[in-house]
Amino acid sequence: CGRAPRGAGERVARGQGRVAMGGRRQRVKRGRAFVGHRVALSPAAPDGTLDVLFCGHEVARFDLREAQR
Repeated sequence: CGRAPRGAGERVARGQGRVAMGGRRQRVKRGRAFVGHRVALSPAAPDGTLDVLFCGHEVARFDLREAQR
């Protein structure tokens, strides 16, 4: 699918579409389709949200502030 956008990190989606980052795991909705594939995590805004991209298309958004609660 190409390279991740500049400033984005890449991860491989694991079972159930879970993506690990910073010692935490987040689940991508309908993530089973992405298991074993690379997804890019790109800062969406400085407020603690990340866009999850697959082949350059946004497939989810993680809110890291929510994960800390």
